[in-house]
Amino acid sequence: GKGLDGQIVPLKDAEKVMELCSPVALMSCICRKEWRAIDERNELEYTCMGIGVGMFKWERWPERYKGGVKFVNAEEAKERLRKFDKMGFVHGVMLFGHPFIGGMCQCDYPACLMLRPAVDFGIILLKSHYVAVVDYDLCNGCGICAQRCKFGALKFESTIQKPYIDQFKCYGCGLCESGCPRKAINLVERKSIPAVAEVWK
Repeated sequence: GKGLDGQIVPLKDAEKVMELCSPVALMSCICRKEWRAIDERNELEYTCMGIGVGMFKWERWPERYKGGVKFVNAEEAKERLRKFDKMGFVHGVMLFGHPFIGGMCQCDYPACLMLRPAVDFGIILLKSHYVAVVDYDLCNGCGICAQRCKFGALKFESTIQKPYIDQFKCYGCGLCESGCPRKAINLVERKSIPAVAEVWK
């Protein structure tokens, strides 16, 4: 829709995108450069991925890309996604004119130009097709999940000493799920919960 630049996706969906899109190239992140003065100068530092035929013309792009790009295959791209997921980065597909997907961002707050407006104002990004749910029988209240939520959706509930997820705020990024050592958090289809089935922003 108008004014929406991307959509959050959990790791499993991000990996599917890597299998379906070609070519994929690692590249520097303009968000970190603009907002945090972090200049990613080589393939070991690149956090963004460009996707599609536009990558064949990267040398014609603005000056920010003159450092180059690193083309990778689907398996290499997925390994990169897993690495950033462990580090607590949110995955987001960038939309360049709906429904064209032009990139896969590895976002963190507050450095991301898409994530920050979504968290602070509820604009720019669509939520994923999932929401997170806690299995309280498996949860031991370790609190790791609360450290990984970028959207303020997951709070540690002092009365039960376990996390509570506000599904209206949940973007379904899956960081709480992938970070839980007891597998006590799962993503469920957004449409399966009537109250949030149409809550996309």
